[in-house]
Amino acid sequence: MAKQDSDLTTLPSTKNPVGRPKLFTSVEELSNRIEEYFDYCDNRIQQVYSAKADGVIEVMNPAPYTMSGLALRLGMDRRSLLNYSKDEQFFPTVKAARDRVEADVEERMNDKQTFTPGLIFNAKNNFKWVDQQEIKSDETITHKYEELTDEQLEAAIKSRKDSPA
Repeated sequence: MAKQDSDLTTLPSTKNPVGRPKLFTSVEELSNRIEEYFDYCDNRIQQVYSAKADGVIEVMNPAPYTMSGLALRLGMDRRSLLNYSKDEQFFPTVKAARDRVEADVEERMNDKQTFTPGLIFNAKNNFKWVDQQEIKSDETITHKYEELTDEQLEAAIKSRKDSPA
């Protein structure tokens, strides 16, 4: 039996019906990789020139924790990492990592040597921080119509309706 024309133009689908497969299939694997990132940040060594040593030396220079840095180290983008938190099994692991990054950001905001406005931007965009202003006033606001009688109010409304706009 010959194939129908519609069968010849339809290509078989090789796309995963639920999207790209996850990079991590177990909480333990994700958790271990997250810990590797934090260990890397805590123990980062950089090479710097030292005039005293008249050469390049290695110094301990811990890296700040960031969600983008964590995602990059895990082989994905920041949004993909956050999507893992939508999965019930990965939620506690991703939340703990986010909390750790947020604590680091907050700590750096309170350190005069490391504070930058970028940290505030980071906190607002990654951790839903908001600026709040509270305005208190002891003044009483009165309206010009407040002391009018009901009849006077109705007359004022009627005159507004009757006047051309």
